[in-house]
Amino acid sequence: MLRHQLLCLLFVVVHLGQPMRILLHPTPGSMLFWDANVLSGYLVLNIIIGRKVLEAEYNGTAPPAWIKPLIYISITIRMKEYNESGLQ
Repeated sequence: MLRHQLLCLLFVVVHLGQPMRILLHPTPGSMLFWDANVLSGYLVLNIIIGRKVLEAEYNGTAPPAWIKPLIYISITIRMKEYNESGLQ
């Protein structure tokens, strides 16, 4: 799943032409700008969730309680992306 998110971010970078345009010249009116922000946030959320859950599994303990709301947020973002993609 993480590789899919990285590929989506690379798709945005390819369509911009230059990766530095995202950082140096952000255009909030562009859909690619918002796609890059949502995908980056989703990627960070999934990295945090995956690391903490796997760490807890490795240690033989339960995952921390604060991870559960992050999982719900991640699922909500994914459902929203799926509904907007038109692949229903």
